[in-house]
Amino acid sequence: MVSRILRPIALGRLRLAHVDDAPVIMNLVTESMSKNFRIDDDTDIVYLIQNCVLCICQLDINDSIVGFLAAKDYPLLPSVHPRAWEEYIWTKYKSIELNARNTLFIHLLCWNPAYARELVDSLLKSMFMHDPYLQHVAMLKPLTSYPLLVPGQSRSEASFRRVQAMERGVPGEMLPALCIADRAEVSPRLRIRRAVPAPGPFRRARPECQMLPALCIADRAEVSPRLRIRRAVLVDTIDDVDVGCEQRRTVCLLAIFL
Repeated sequence: MVSRILRPIALGRLRLAHVDDAPVIMNLVTESMSKNFRIDDDTDIVYLIQNCVLCICQLDINDSIVGFLAAKDYPLLPSVHPRAWEEYIWTKYKSIELNARNTLFIHLLCWNPAYARELVDSLLKSMFMHDPYLQHVAMLKPLTSYPLLVPGQSRSEASFRRVQAMERGVPGEMLPALCIADRAEVSPRLRIRRAVPAPGPFRRARPECQMLPALCIADRAEVSPRLRIRRAVLVDTIDDVDVGCEQRRTVCLLAIFL
């Protein structure tokens, strides 16, 4: 007997989080998420919703919360002052492309395990769409014993690139990992250009007047030229060639259709 694969409910819209969503969001937090983001109860989630730069909820088509993301403009490092994180990141991780103007740090990321990368990418794309100057979304994982937010779902975090800290005499696997999601990989910028007419049967009337509304004309001669109709000519005989009766009939028919 073949077991049926149960697909999760399709994703719906995104919206900003409210304080009333805290109990539902708490049910999505796994042990690994709780340890990495230091979430113990609903009050921690309420604090994030009230103080984070951006808090987004991912809903399904039934308007049930299946994912949540909270971000601030400094990393989750209690030992580093919020205004001094740039030097720490540049020194420890050599990620000099991160700065206070183009980077936000995730302080909580949780989702329903029935979903995978599609949901995480949807939350990340929403962050990039909210802020056109945002280029990087980073996340620090201080505990090496919990490398994945959802155990067994490494693909869910595939949009993040992992950067190891550099410390003399300490292996990189024993130090907190920095995960970075870049706009170019998750939500690339769209290039805006002026619209131009595609090559086709239309021609522009008075192309020198660029400031006036364009009038495009399609000519019959270019699209559907008229067919020349003539009267069919029947060839009765062929004088210079001696052919038989059956051959003469075949030549006549060919002359009509050609």
